[in-house]
Amino acid sequence: MTAENRASNSRATLDAAITISLRRWHGVRGASERGRFGKNMKDFATHGSFDDIVAMAGDTMRPICLRLRALVVSMHKDACEIVWPKHRIASYGFGPKKMTEHYAYIGVQKSHVNLGFYYGAILPDVEGLLEGTGKKLRHLKIRSLDCAESRAVRVLLKAAIAERRERLSR
Repeated sequence: MTAENRASNSRATLDAAITISLRRWHGVRGASERGRFGKNMKDFATHGSFDDIVAMAGDTMRPICLRLRALVVSMHKDACEIVWPKHRIASYGFGPKKMTEHYAYIGVQKSHVNLGFYYGAILPDVEGLLEGTGKKLRHLKIRSLDCAESRAVRVLLKAAIAERRERLSR
């Protein structure tokens, strides 16, 4: 099997796992959330797919997008993924509400991919990697696969997931 075939099979396996996870989430909460919020709650089908985000990325940024998504899903199996193609982001959390239930997003830029944290200002950033000066949001500029696979990225993502989980369980 060639390296290209292995990469293709790996991506297909990852996509299948994410689809199953997202279907599980939509099946459990999707319909009730749409009913409860009525017209204010957008239908998930109108948002887009992660492939829309990947298509916006340049050739060197596509593998980074895919690796970051795989990392999120590996750390939070039941993550809710909402894609906003107009904003060029895919957002991840415990439910569909971006600023309350989500903890991170993947945002495509020309020269890098942002891994953003909705509550990054309160995350323990011992290496000082997070950028931003806003009240809550912080982000990392990921320019290489090595950076996407670094221990620091995993530590920040793990902390973001734990923070949202704890906050939402109160």
